Amino acid sequence: MRTALAALALVVAAGSARSDECEGVIKLQGFLNRAQLQCGLTKNDRRIVPQAEECAIQMNERKMQHMLAAGMRMYDKKDSEIGREATCAEISKFYPSTTTR
Repeated sequence: MRTALAALALVVAAGSARSDECEGVIKLQGFLNRAQLQCGLTKNDRRIVPQAEECAIQMNERKMQHMLAAGMRMYDKKDSEIGREATCAEISKFYPSTTTR
């Protein structure tokens, strides 16, 4: 799971997403959206939203919804495996410029 999160973070750090990276960007958006609600995060990195919007244009609505849901499931799985507090702490550590508590 950490490797997947790190790979998604690298896509965001790189800037504009290529079409082959869009699934990861949309999954990351879903993951962080869920984390924002569950962990009480107050900020998302401004780089993610424009990339997700760019990717949404390239992807059909059904696939985009599927990728968002997959990202949310990634969060839910992590939360059930290690608990909410540990999950939120890991997210804050892994994405320091992306999220704040």
